[in-house]
Amino acid sequence: MVALRFNFCYTGGIMDTVTIPKNQYEILKQQATLYEKIFKRSEATDAGIEIYTPERIREFEQADELDLETRERIENLLRTLEAAP
Repeated sequence: MVALRFNFCYTGGIMDTVTIPKNQYEILKQQATLYEKIFKRSEATDAGIEIYTPERIREFEQADELDLETRERIENLLRTLEAAP
């Protein structure tokens, strides 16, 4: 395994070493580049990035759920389409 080691010195002189596999490092590097581009663009256009609370995420998840009646109607429709010649 090829890995990269990074030494970090925190306030107070504490030294820590983090080892990251090279393929994981490349993925993180690409993500960081993407985030950097997004932030630069958002500053220029004032588009902003929304950060949702756990409660708001639960609201989204609940809105994505189907009630039982709707689910059954869709399943029946799909079965009808599958049975059609």
